[in-house]
Amino acid sequence: MAELVATSTAAVVAAEAAAIVIVKALNWFKVHSKQYWYRLQRWWGGKAKEIMIWSAYKEGRDIIMKEKRHLHHDLKLLLIQDLRTDFRLKYPAYEKMFN
Repeated sequence: MAELVATSTAAVVAAEAAAIVIVKALNWFKVHSKQYWYRLQRWWGGKAKEIMIWSAYKEGRDIIMKEKRHLHHDLKLLLIQDLRTDFRLKYPAYEKMFN
């Protein structure tokens, strides 16, 4: 009977320790996983994806700068900032390109 109590107590302690480890691991993963996921996306897409995103950004920027010549300079600046924000949200793995 004493062995059964000791065994069940050890099992409870082991289960609590495992639960603590799992919770800490999940918390670490929640905090740090995004940067690794973005790194994986940049690796998977490669230089071609980066060039495609940058070309789309440049095309939008050129439209603002060339075709909207009649707009005030401050308004153009706001439009470009808005474009950068859109690209940061659309491509979070490449957000450093749009600082």
